[in-house]
Amino acid sequence: LRQAEAQLPLMEARRAEAEARLEEAQKNYDNTRTLFERGFASQTQLNAAKAALESALAGVEAVRSQRGGALAGVEQARSPLAGAKAAVEQAHANLAGAKAAVISAESQLQTARAGVAQARSQLESAHAAV
Repeated sequence: LRQAEAQLPLMEARRAEAEARLEEAQKNYDNTRTLFERGFASQTQLNAAKAALESALAGVEAVRSQRGGALAGVEQARSPLAGAKAAVEQAHANLAGAKAAVISAESQLQTARAGVAQARSQLESAHAAV
């Protein structure tokens, strides 16, 4: 889990870097297109700017996909942990229930012993009266 979580800041940095490249490529393409439309840039320059923009966009998508994979890895690592935690909590609840049952049984046993002692006392009184 720690290893998977350690990848998240790296993925976030890569995402920020890729988005900065995309923003720069978009500005460069827009400027080159304007220059092309005014006759100050060649078709080759415009094509190169467009290719750089498309490459930057693909870079952003790739990083987003990698980040999604890293997040999925974290969730997958957390899943067994969550299951184990739930099992421990259930075991604690079962233990508390068992302790309550033992206390109840001990109380019933004391009540039964008191009943036996009272019955013996009554029996002894009856024998003495005879």
